[in-house]
Amino acid sequence: MKGFFGFLGFVTILIVLVAAFALPALVAPAVASEVRAASPFGEQAIDVDVDLNALGLIRGLVGEIRVSGTDLEQDGVAIGSLDVAARNVGIGDHAVGEVSGGLESVSIPTAAGGAIFVRDIALSGSSSGLTATARLDREAAIAFIEQSFVEQGVAASDVELTSGGISLIVFDQRVEVAIGVQDGAFVIPDMLGAGTFEILAPQPDDPWRLTGAVVSPNGLELVAAVDASRLLASS
Repeated sequence: MKGFFGFLGFVTILIVLVAAFALPALVAPAVASEVRAASPFGEQAIDVDVDLNALGLIRGLVGEIRVSGTDLEQDGVAIGSLDVAARNVGIGDHAVGEVSGGLESVSIPTAAGGAIFVRDIALSGSSSGLTATARLDREAAIAFIEQSFVEQGVAASDVELTSGGISLIVFDQRVEVAIGVQDGAFVIPDMLGAGTFEILAPQPDDPWRLTGAVVSPNGLELVAAVDASRLLASS
């Protein structure tokens, strides 16, 4: 399920490019034009609002750049709505002092031809430390976990969410196991004595690591730390 958090990549690129492309442009319409040109959504319509003031420019900052849009698509990921704001954008060092906002109704394709539906993704922090929190409803969380078993060739069925874990039928018996974050990945720490089973894990060169997970009978929340500088350097 490496692709599950791939959507964080283009969202973060968008935020960081806001800072990078604002460098030479000190007039709001010009900044907005540069942001649209740098958008990973190509010709799809997005709204860009820029807040400039004289005091901020003296300090070398663009006050706020807000990017929003609906019914967007990038690399197969469909986004119902996007509303992200970058504040205190450095004209000289490209740093973003504060990021807020996020995405709603996100559909992420799977290798099997289906899709995982994420209710919303909240972004917070800054360009030096960005946090993304993804929330999945019960049905979507079960589909996400079941897909990880399918992709790894494990015959599991009838998955149900519990407080801090899952209940499922595997090897013709129902078992309950705990799940959580370990070493940046979302895992079952002990899969029936066979060791760690990875549900979602970053590759060594991926610019994100999971830092937390909350599992309940009603759904799943995953929290990731995203290295925006690494992401921009690799884009």
